[in-house]
Amino acid sequence: MADQKPAPRKGGDPAAFVQEYGPIAERIGSEIGVDPKIILAQFGQETGWGKSVIPGTYNLGNIKDPSGKGQRAYDKREKSNDAYLRFEDPEVFADYYVDFIKRMYPKAVGAGSDVNKFTTGLNQGVAGSYATAEDYPLAIRSAYSTVLKVRPEGEQENPFDRVQPPSAETLESASQGGGDMPERSRVTEDAPTIGAAVGLAKGVVERGADVYKPPSTAAAEEGLARAQDRFRIAQERLANPPASGVNIADLEAEFQRSQGVLQQAERDLADARSKAASFKPGAAPAATPPGGGGGIPTDAQNQRVQLGTVDEAGTTGRQRMGFNERTAAEAARREELARVQDELRRKGVLTDKNVLAEAPGMTTTKGGIQVPASAVYEDELAQRQADARTATERAAADAELERVKAEQKRASIEASQKRRAVDQARRAEQQTTQRATQNVARAEDAVAVAQAAADRAQKSGLSNIQKAGKYAAKAPVLANVAGGLGAGLSVDEAVKRYQAGDYSGSVLATIEAALATASMAPPVGPVGLAAKGVGTVGGLAMIPVMIAHDYFRKRGAWAEPEKAPQ
Repeated sequence: MADQKPAPRKGGDPAAFVQEYGPIAERIGSEIGVDPKIILAQFGQETGWGKSVIPGTYNLGNIKDPSGKGQRAYDKREKSNDAYLRFEDPEVFADYYVDFIKRMYPKAVGAGSDVNKFTTGLNQGVAGSYATAEDYPLAIRSAYSTVLKVRPEGEQENPFDRVQPPSAETLESASQGGGDMPERSRVTEDAPTIGAAVGLAKGVVERGADVYKPPSTAAAEEGLARAQDRFRIAQERLANPPASGVNIADLEAEFQRSQGVLQQAERDLADARSKAASFKPGAAPAATPPGGGGGIPTDAQNQRVQLGTVDEAGTTGRQRMGFNERTAAEAARREELARVQDELRRKGVLTDKNVLAEAPGMTTTKGGIQVPASAVYEDELAQRQADARTATERAAADAELERVKAEQKRASIEASQKRRAVDQARRAEQQTTQRATQNVARAEDAVAVAQAAADRAQKSGLSNIQKAGKYAAKAPVLANVAGGLGAGLSVDEAVKRYQAGDYSGSVLATIEAALATASMAPPVGPVGLAAKGVGTVGGLAMIPVMIAHDYFRKRGAWAEPEKAPQ
């Protein structure tokens, strides 16, 4: 039986807790690949820095006993009375904890100094999370910050956390080509790129902040798309008409109507875009007259579209209808002539060498068809032609009647839809005008406040700084890209100088990064202009300061303080 170890002393003091269990955390961290300070943070959070260790258990991680035979304790937060594992001493607990983490929370293994990776791994265990509290990762991060503040006496504070300066031997070896400088973190490597990207995005947003697109433009674009679809369908049907059941005259009339609708939609879109281009931020949008603009045609426009008028001086749809009827009659005559020729050939009256145009003794029937005078069925043929014309005229009249009814019905529907659309557009325009008026009033109040602030700033002697910020704000994309890139490069420079032991240069580079960040301030009001001016002028002023610093430092004008031994 192992010797009984004394119970842990009552804790509550992070410094004492770190000193007592630091060796245990070092051994655990080396075996699971986690920073010992993170292990100490978890144990400190679980035990209240040693104050709440269950007596006689040495269970620094408050690991429960699944068998239920362990030491029972009441959890005030979870309001539960569960059994916890008991260990002979902290060393035995450390052995179990290492095996427990590897088996149950493999994603937390190898987290190194990444607290987020370690806490994420504890939340994604084989049998669920390590703890039920939702703020458990936040609590560990808070405890980790406490551990970082607990430093042995004489240890220098490192402003870059875990980035430690290289030793003298490392610097000498690197200068002679015999070794490499310590690898920098990925954040510092990507800092210039990240800064430039942030500046570019911010500049683009500032430049496009005053773009305005009224609702009428979107409605006109949608109307043009519908008109283009209708015109394309009519064009395809006219070029490739169906085999039967469709009159060519109807296809031509539909093509003309769709063409008129398309031209009107193009004009509406041009008007809407012209209004949007002339719109000035802060001004109320012009009210759209009822029945005009916004993609809604007037009654006169609808009438011209229904009649198929191409332009104001063009041919009306009714005139084209007469032309189409003559075209259809001519097509019927040619079809009847072909039928008569086929019939005469079938009876032997006509042959390939005896066509109608060359046959002697030709005569014309009542239907206007030339046939040989010897044809015995001339009267019958004339009657058939008369019947065909009568049937064609009757069918055309019926089709015209149906078309007129359909047009009247469609016109009624379109008129009703137009009235509703006009009412909706009028209400929308009224609401938009009201909101715009309110916004203008607010903007005028804001301008008055800003003017007063500008007057105060003018009296306080900040006019030159504000002018510098105003000039920098005139090119937002270039200025913000330069500021973001300068901030990233300055952060990278600060890290490299600190690693090389140039602490004063690191401080100057940090100031340069802060000024570059200030140059990206939004140019809103006198304070924003002043901040942008200070960042721009100060960032430029740091360039000769850094050059002078390096010049005097190389000549030994001053010596950097030696770092305290670790």
